[in-house]
Amino acid sequence: MKNIYKLITVIIFTFLSVGSVFAADITADELVYDSQTKTVSATGNVVINDGESTITGASGKYDFNDKTAILSGGVNYTKNQDTLSCETLYIYSDKTINGKGNVELDFKSENIFLSGDEISYNQNTGIGQINGNGYFKSQDGIIRAPQIEGHLKDVLITASGGVEITAYTQNVHATGNELIYTKSGTYGTDGKLVLKGNAVATQNGNRFEGPELVFKEEEKVIETNGRSTMTIDL
Repeated sequence: MKNIYKLITVIIFTFLSVGSVFAADITADELVYDSQTKTVSATGNVVINDGESTITGASGKYDFNDKTAILSGGVNYTKNQDTLSCETLYIYSDKTINGKGNVELDFKSENIFLSGDEISYNQNTGIGQINGNGYFKSQDGIIRAPQIEGHLKDVLITASGGVEITAYTQNVHATGNELIYTKSGTYGTDGKLVLKGNAVATQNGNRFEGPELVFKEEEKVIETNGRSTMTIDL
């Protein structure tokens, strides 16, 4: 679970790379500038390249008034090994990016993959969100939930709507209504994961049930709060 916070790091990486890309080369089958609305529309085989990263899509539009951009139609972003794909990508002047429609982020350099119906992140606030079919996978495990939110600056991750967790290193599989993950800074070792509401976890044949289960990374223990049941495989 120690790399759960990197869920948001992936989205930051994407924004920093994409946010300034419109100063780079833009090619398309058709480019139209509207001097009245101060917008540029690109249609057909749109390619944006800044020398380090590339974004492609079927169409795109950039508004010089509010400095926002939209790319749509099988959008793909590539930088070195890392990729982003979605149906539509929005980039806003307040440093928010928003991907919609089968969004996938494959951060191969960090061995992290996440996906969802919609993913957004704001660099100023440090808040990111996955809405719909949220999925996060790292070398440590997998989190599935309808909604996953994170605050990178405070290292606070929440998931709700029915959560499923698989932790490889601790050999734990768990489910619950909601999840809260906290950590004292990016490199802290005191990570704590709290699973609330009908929480059930299995580890090495042992089963834990209760209204709340607490996983502590440093101590490598599972604690139960409230009236709980523990079944031990002898």
